[in-house]
Amino acid sequence: MTSRGTVMHSANVYTIYYGANWSQDSSQTEALILAEDLLDAPDGEVHATFLSTYYDASGSVVPSQVRSVMSLADTTYSQGKNLTDALTQKIVSNAIQSGNLPKDSNGIYVVALDKAVTSSSGTAKLCTDYCGYNTHATLQGIDVKYAQVSYGGGPSCNACQWGFRTPTNAATDAFGIADKFASNVLHEVYEIVTDPDGLGGNGWESSGTGVNTQPSDFCQNQFGNYYTIAGGGGTTAFANTHLALLS
Repeated sequence: MTSRGTVMHSANVYTIYYGANWSQDSSQTEALILAEDLLDAPDGEVHATFLSTYYDASGSVVPSQVRSVMSLADTTYSQGKNLTDALTQKIVSNAIQSGNLPKDSNGIYVVALDKAVTSSSGTAKLCTDYCGYNTHATLQGIDVKYAQVSYGGGPSCNACQWGFRTPTNAATDAFGIADKFASNVLHEVYEIVTDPDGLGGNGWESSGTGVNTQPSDFCQNQFGNYYTIAGGGGTTAFANTHLALLS
């Protein structure tokens, strides 16, 4: 894992909840609340453990200044239910152009897809090849860092789920899917913070095997301290009264 110097020293997260199910499906609402609470954890308590191990070219450590600033809902599936990366860019660009979200050079724009939406990026397909991705593009006259993450509910997306409060349980109840969604959101946000120029840029990434890999990829499905809680499950993170199993 090497860095050529570029990191984000603060990040404002703007989330676009794409699809009607974020408000109509109680399981997705649970996932939304959990992700927002983890992003807004007091004093960066969730973020510090990961981000404090990365630094810029001058040796300055990345502070845990990641916060959720605003979110909005696109309940009408404005770009349809079968998204490409170009359509994902359009969702973000339209939100900025309309004034619903600010134009922010320190922003990270997360497009969170509900369970009714499929997606592809090039030849890669959601739920088969990825559960989320991040990149950047010039939108509305600035370099915009953005990510796409799926809720992953439903039998067609088992690869993007795990079970209730335990990494080894194959059940796909609402809490387990919420944990996985929240973990995926933080996964992509952290990769943008530590590698804001995207793959092949000047941030933290590895190309030792010929395939560039960003920091969070090395932590995928790898769990920290695991604390048993009532009901037989467990947790690796706690924020704003919510427990979460994160990798």
